[in-house]
Amino acid sequence: MPDIASIIFFLIVDIFEEIMYNNQIVKVRDIMNKLSKEFSAPCYDFDYLMNFKPSSILNYFQEIAGEHANLLKVGKEELSPNGVYWVLSKISVNFYNKMQYGNALKLITAPRPKNRIICEREYLLTDNKGNKIADGISKWCLIDKNTKKILSTNIMEYNIDIYENLAIKSSIETFNINMPFEFCYSYTAEYNDLDFNGHVNNAKYADYIFNAIDLSVYDNKKIKSFQINYLKEWFAGNTLNFCKNKIDDNNYIVVGKNQNNEVVVSAKIEFDEL
Repeated sequence: MPDIASIIFFLIVDIFEEIMYNNQIVKVRDIMNKLSKEFSAPCYDFDYLMNFKPSSILNYFQEIAGEHANLLKVGKEELSPNGVYWVLSKISVNFYNKMQYGNALKLITAPRPKNRIICEREYLLTDNKGNKIADGISKWCLIDKNTKKILSTNIMEYNIDIYENLAIKSSIETFNINMPFEFCYSYTAEYNDLDFNGHVNNAKYADYIFNAIDLSVYDNKKIKSFQINYLKEWFAGNTLNFCKNKIDDNNYIVVGKNQNNEVVVSAKIEFDEL
C-alpha cells in the first residue's frame, strides 16, 4: 500500500499535467482565434522622415493575414488547387503613435464572422511598451481564378470557437469619387509590382497613391488614416493615371484610372498636424 507521501506526489503530478494540458488547449485556441507576431521593422519600411510607410504596414497586414488563413485551413494551399484565391476589396488603417526605428513590435490579427460574400479581418499593431501604433480592418472576397467571379464564402469555414474583438477604431467608409480630379502622373505596372496571383500586389498600390501627394504635405503633416478601395485588378503592362482632389488642407481623394477612364483604385487620405 503506497504511503501518504507517494499519494501526494502522484496527485501533484496529475494536477500539473492537467494544468499543462489545459494551457496547451488555450494556446491552440488562441492561435486559431487570433494570431500574433513580434518583429522589428527594417530601415526600408520607413520614409525619409522616419515615419512608417503605408505600404509597409499593408505588407505586414497581408503577411499575417495569409499566415493565419493557412493555420485556419483557408489559405492559398487549400484554395489554389480548386482555382480559388483571396482578393482584398477594401482596407482602412488608423495611425496613433509614431513608431521608433529599432523598437520591437507586436502585430495581432483576428477575423470577424464572415457573411455570404465578404470576410472581414482586424489588425492591431503595438510597440514593446504596449503603445498602440496603428490598427486596421480589411475586407476580402473569394474569386474564381477562371471566371473572375466572386464566390460565396460558404465554400469554406473558419476553425474558430470564439471571434476575438481587438477593439480597433478603424472602419470602412463610403466616400464620393464623382468629382473633378487633378492629374498627377502615370505608372505602368511591371515585374516587381506583381504578387503570386499575377496582379499588382495590394501594398504596392499604397506607394503609387501616396506618391500623388506633394512632398511638402509630408514635411508639415503626418498621416492620420487612410482607406483604399480595390475596384479592379491591375496587371503588368497596364497603365494607370493617378489623380487627386484636395478636399481641404488635411483630406485628399486619390484615384487610379485605366486607359478607359475606369477607376481601378480609389483612396481617401487624412492628415493631421505634426
